[in-house]
Amino acid sequence: MDQPFFPDLATCNPLEILLLVMLLVYLPFAVYQLYLMDYCLYMTDKKIKERKQRLETPNNVIVAITTNGMACDIVEKIIIRIKKYDVASEIYVVKEERDRFVYSCKEITVPADYVCPNGSLCKMRAMHYGIQALHEMGYGK
Repeated sequence: MDQPFFPDLATCNPLEILLLVMLLVYLPFAVYQLYLMDYCLYMTDKKIKERKQRLETPNNVIVAITTNGMACDIVEKIIIRIKKYDVASEIYVVKEERDRFVYSCKEITVPADYVCPNGSLCKMRAMHYGIQALHEMGYGK
């Protein structure tokens, strides 16, 4: 006598039936998730690499860190971390005149008597001066 592939549902444990239904419902989603993972991890990177050629002369990244001099050690840690990246970058620290700490990068010091045209104070004042100084050095538009 041949046994049927599926046992009689009346004699099965209700928990087994529930697990079987959950498995059958989730199976299409699992297959689709595997497809998406494969596509995102492998196919997109290949297509991007084929489309984009490396620049012969890489663009420079300019990092301007504005500080009021209250957390010099944290600013120095940020500078060290940025230097570890494999990116052609120039790092500037825009600091107040009262900040006597010497950073391990180029510094732009805001004069104590500098006044913003729009009346900004504190870090925004220093950032405005830093942007103007970078423009004078030939960066930006």
